[in-house]
Amino acid sequence: EVRLSVFRMARRSAATEAPAPAASSASGPEAEWAKRLSSVTVSKATMDRLVMNWLVIEGYQEAAQRFMAESGTDAGVDLDTVSDRMAIRNAVQCGEMQQAIERTNAVDPAILARDQELSFKLKQQQLVELIRGGGVEEALTFAQAELSPLAEGQPAFLEELERSMLLLAYDDLSQAPTAELLTQAARQKTASLLNAAILGSQKQAQAPMLPMMLRMLQWAQVELQQRQPLPFPQIEDLVEAVPRLRVTDGPTLAHAEQPLPTAGFGAASNPPPPARVSRTPNVLASQPGLGPMAAMAHIVALQDELESSERDNP
Repeated sequence: EVRLSVFRMARRSAATEAPAPAASSASGPEAEWAKRLSSVTVSKATMDRLVMNWLVIEGYQEAAQRFMAESGTDAGVDLDTVSDRMAIRNAVQCGEMQQAIERTNAVDPAILARDQELSFKLKQQQLVELIRGGGVEEALTFAQAELSPLAEGQPAFLEELERSMLLLAYDDLSQAPTAELLTQAARQKTASLLNAAILGSQKQAQAPMLPMMLRMLQWAQVELQQRQPLPFPQIEDLVEAVPRLRVTDGPTLAHAEQPLPTAGFGAASNPPPPARVSRTPNVLASQPGLGPMAAMAHIVALQDELESSERDNP
């Protein structure tokens, strides 16, 4: 259900061409911003490509197939490779390192052959899994045969090997100073590194465009706020995606320090704290249902304003 949340949201947003926010007869910054947004067109095809990019890179094969059938958007890659990549990532996340390595070599033997650091990281994770399972003798043999040759002449690798071997000194692994190697987060980090390497070998982007665009939106709002003293509508809630006039005592970087909200994209929401909002009528908030389309239009308008600011203040 969580996997298809972005798919359903995107289909609602991209079902038709994005309607431009209606121009308002009101005056002030919000009316001016609404006028700017009305000149920005975000096509259905653009939204479809953005959604497909996210589905493919995040590995939602079934959702990508359904989305391709409904929208006619080309995935740009054989979707069968998505299932292979997800099987490898899941194997790492479950601690099945030998299976992950064998599957990776089946997809492309050159991935690990040309990336010594990644190869070491996978084998280090495999050593940790052996220690977790209580196979002390097996772990020692594996470290000697597989990791020691890679660590020879590589101080960084040697340090990581020593950190892993330190676990063997503790009966209660949770008390070891390097117990973080046993966490699910450590598995996830290794899985992400391998996933990125496989994507790179397939000439695909290693991260989806959507989170990058949302970070760009946050950066552009902060940059513009620093360059000009006049207030302008800002998107604080990336899920709602409604620009609102923000009343502050001066430029601030507070909202740029907030973690990127990811609600609807397969993770828990962590939105910025509510900003103080002007009590004047919000003409943009009267345009419901724009969602991601509005966010993209907002990015374009912000970029135009930044370029204008650079021309005025070289």
